[in-house]
Amino acid sequence: MSITLNGITKRYGGKTVLDDLTATLPGGVICLSGASGCGKTTLAMIIAGLLKPDSGNIGGISGNVTVMFQEPRLFPAFSALENVACAAKGGSGEAEAEKLLLSLGLTADDVKKKPCELSGGMNQRVSLARAVLFHENSGGNTVILDEPFKGLDPASKNIAAELVSSRLTPENLLVITHDGSDADLLHGTRINFPDL
Repeated sequence: MSITLNGITKRYGGKTVLDDLTATLPGGVICLSGASGCGKTTLAMIIAGLLKPDSGNIGGISGNVTVMFQEPRLFPAFSALENVACAAKGGSGEAEAEKLLLSLGLTADDVKKKPCELSGGMNQRVSLARAVLFHENSGGNTVILDEPFKGLDPASKNIAAELVSSRLTPENLLVITHDGSDADLLHGTRINFPDL
């Protein structure tokens, strides 16, 4: 299913970030790339329903939208394991969370640590694992990953991309990135923003 953008306009004070944007994003894996400050994240947050446009509307979204934010939004008092497990329903959350975290290269000791004790790249992987588990437990047809590979070395990036490709299969997977090669890594379509 595609996502339709119908006359989306968004201003911050006197600055227009999105100006009457009308486009259709095809279903599947879409990697939206472009320079910093061009409005990619603003558009993603509007699609997710977390930011209201000044005018226009979005079509093609059903159910919950899973979002992985550009900066890890982890609970500081929780361990990595607890941060991911909280996204699961039922009693299998910790087991599945640990499996995901270990598959992303964290160690058994790392999963017990709080975000302040982990590197930026590790926190990024914790955030990705939480997004995967949340989507698998909540449904919805759309997942948005904003700079999911930021701070990852090439080996960790490849592992994370494999996880995204194998576990995140919604109708719409929108990946916001500065790196256009992420589209190849995820077998997706690259769209340069704002050239929609």
